[in-house]
Amino acid sequence: MKLKKTAALFLALALTAAAFAGCSGAGESQAPGNSSSTPASSTESQPVSEPVNDEEMLCRYVVPGTEPDDSAEVDAAITEKLKADGINMKFERIYIPWDAWDQKVNLKMTTGDEFELIHIMEDVASTSSYVAKGGLAPINDYLDQYGDTLKKIIPENIWQAVAVNGKNYSVPVYYRDFAASSSKVSFPKHLFEKYNLSTDPKDSYELIDSFATILENENDPDLRLWEKVNNSTSYMHLRHLDSWPFTVVDNLFYVSNEGDVRPWLETEEFQEECKIFRYAYEKGVIHPDILTYPHEKISQFTENGKNLVADLYALESIRKTQPDYEIEMYAIEPEKPLSAGDYPIMNANGISSTSPNPEAGVIFFNWLYSDQANSDLLNFGIEGKHWKDAGDRRYEAITDEDGLSAYTFGDWEMGHKDLVRLPIGSPAELAPLALEMNADAWVSNVVGFKFDPDSVSAEYAACIAEIQSSVYPIRYGVVPYEDGYEKSLEAMKVAGYDKVVEEYRTQFEAWRKQNNK
Repeated sequence: MKLKKTAALFLALALTAAAFAGCSGAGESQAPGNSSSTPASSTESQPVSEPVNDEEMLCRYVVPGTEPDDSAEVDAAITEKLKADGINMKFERIYIPWDAWDQKVNLKMTTGDEFELIHIMEDVASTSSYVAKGGLAPINDYLDQYGDTLKKIIPENIWQAVAVNGKNYSVPVYYRDFAASSSKVSFPKHLFEKYNLSTDPKDSYELIDSFATILENENDPDLRLWEKVNNSTSYMHLRHLDSWPFTVVDNLFYVSNEGDVRPWLETEEFQEECKIFRYAYEKGVIHPDILTYPHEKISQFTENGKNLVADLYALESIRKTQPDYEIEMYAIEPEKPLSAGDYPIMNANGISSTSPNPEAGVIFFNWLYSDQANSDLLNFGIEGKHWKDAGDRRYEAITDEDGLSAYTFGDWEMGHKDLVRLPIGSPAELAPLALEMNADAWVSNVVGFKFDPDSVSAEYAACIAEIQSSVYPIRYGVVPYEDGYEKSLEAMKVAGYDKVVEEYRTQFEAWRKQNNK
């Protein structure tokens, strides 16, 4: 049943959502390498290998969210275009509401329900977790046979990011660069210039001093360094350390550039992170109630330009009330490499093991990425009815009298960096972040490895709970490191921290040996 129209604003917000993803014996070859550093043209159609079977194949795509009004019409147009291009395939999306996603996906996996593709949010439930359930089929042989374009325009390290034991079961969504947003600090440039502050601080302490100066002069109680309390590490604030680059996983495991695994909470790097946030807390840059402040309220402050760590994706919204607002993105010690940590991509699309034609998903993706027109049709709908080409990789949504669009689809679901477009009117400053990639970014040595906590599940759960209870107050500067650390570490040890770290180390080293890392 078709549901309500989606606000056209979602078209612009779709770029930010990172968020919110056994019939075959094929796939015995290893994860694909990148045969060319030059991507396929985004404007010229590339040859697509046709399946041997002349019968119509189904490509049923299970995707989260609410079905747009015109989704079925666009699916029919995609099917028509596929057939015009010589591919006898019917494309159909199957929407599952967000609040029922986990339950219904698990049901599909356990009942053997047939479909070809499923969206995967790697930071929620990874490719490897679906493989462990037997829900995905290996696709390496299909990539060799039908995926020439795919193998050319998706780099090897991105394929490796979603590989499981050297094989691929999903197609990664290589649509934006997470290295820049993870490694760079974004701050309100106009305020720095207003108070003659350096826009290239040598470290986070100098940056925090600048923030404090702004707060003293602006006299705006809502203006702060608003940080959402979660398990992500603030890499952008730790680049000045000699040990950079390194990776932190789940706030539990530290993995050095050389691959050494240590307890994150027992490292000098963790101590430094705590000191930085304590410094900001004492300066009044961090709100005293940061541990309990609602995330949705922090998001509102960011959208309204009240976050000193600004968001380029919110710039269009901010400029509605502050037209002179400017954002600077800066990497501390910029000569050092950028890094996206253990998530160089956040989304992928898995090939279902229940499909009678698992090659259909690879064939579809190869077609999708072979021509700008194919990508536009999926992401924006029917040109002239749902959108207009605004030039310079921009699009204009066609809306009704209420400003609503009958079709939307996020490029985080199936987009590619060479084919995505920005909404018309989007800030020029957003283009480099959204449309360009940092080819020289450091690739973490944990990319492609997924920890299975099953053998230490009780200890792992206890550690995660203890982090939220006693570690977060120290990490976010509310409790001084010297006052709370020893007691917190003791509680983590009781929870089984050493056992969990040792299990991670064992699995990681075995994975490295198996994959010649």
